[in-house]
Amino acid sequence: MLLVKKKNKYLSILFVTLLLLTGCWDKKEIDDQQFVISLGIDKSEKETISSKNSYRYNITYATPNLSTVQKNGGGNEPFRYFQYVTGDTLTGTIKKAQAYYLEPINFEHVKTIILGKELAKDKVLFQEVLDYIDRTPQFGRTVLVMIAENTAKEILEAKEETKPFRNRYAIHSQDITSIPDELIIDVGKVLNQLINNEGTTFIPRIKKGKNNLGFSGGAVFRDYQFQGWLDEAQVRVLSWTLGKNKGGYFPIWYQGAYVPYEVSHISSKVVSATYDKYLKVKVQIETEGDISEYILDNSKKYIDSKWVKQLEIELEEAIKKEIREVFDILQMEYKVDIIGLKDQLKLKYPKVWKEIKEDYEKIFEEAEIEIDVNISIRRIGMVY
Repeated sequence: MLLVKKKNKYLSILFVTLLLLTGCWDKKEIDDQQFVISLGIDKSEKETISSKNSYRYNITYATPNLSTVQKNGGGNEPFRYFQYVTGDTLTGTIKKAQAYYLEPINFEHVKTIILGKELAKDKVLFQEVLDYIDRTPQFGRTVLVMIAENTAKEILEAKEETKPFRNRYAIHSQDITSIPDELIIDVGKVLNQLINNEGTTFIPRIKKGKNNLGFSGGAVFRDYQFQGWLDEAQVRVLSWTLGKNKGGYFPIWYQGAYVPYEVSHISSKVVSATYDKYLKVKVQIETEGDISEYILDNSKKYIDSKWVKQLEIELEEAIKKEIREVFDILQMEYKVDIIGLKDQLKLKYPKVWKEIKEDYEKIFEEAEIEIDVNISIRRIGMVY
């Protein structure tokens, strides 16, 4: 308990220190403002059609609890939470929130924006929120963006229980060491994808477990419309095809035991593309990694090069199968290219792109995508 109190105290001191370092603030100016560090936006449960008294948004936000510092860490809670339900616009929502307190709300230090699932599924509200974020100078382009499995309110109001929420601190402080590489996506990237890809993007998911918050998979959008979720494993292999994740972990059942393949390097590229009634593309993925441990059965006394080569082949087929499953979901079910194929075709195969760009969405759905995976196992770890 003492460790938790000390951690909370240091976090609050850190937040205040960061505020002081970003400008010529004095104590009075800090006390006179609410510095928002995390913002949650949900679709209101009381939504109505009435233009006079309609409720469309429910916002929740967190600010540093300065009293934790002032009382020398006496309180366990380093964050304060506020929730309001308002009318038609986010601007009106925030103004109504400010009316409850004398202090103006400051968004210049927001680290994370969380959107509720129901809001994300409402195309009109989703577009309005992103447009507001885009047009509000206080929101920096490096602010992380996530979608809650249920509501943003549930995520931001998650309380400490038997141990600190490590991921809870991550969303308030933008400590990305707690977030998988493939799920570190900021507002700037999302807005850029939406503008350049006709409303297509991917946004990570955050959910509340029994004792913690977890980052798991994410949501796929086409034409600003929510299409569905990809799970954790699907997002991992998707990031490999994009070349965004330089590491990772892939367990495989091999010769009666689970073998953990730990990836240290990944590269991905389109190596060929042709179009004749159908788009035919070949994607090549190369990885290097280690086997961290392996338990030998009674019939084997050591690991030889033949065993390693056969394991590489098994891994290649297993990873290829998972990538194929994700591609099938994107092509046949969600009908959306979030694998970066369009960008590579524009850059590397301009003649092919010129032929297909007018009807690319339909052509992508029917494209024949060949996947080639090459694996190199560099080291074998502990053998039992």
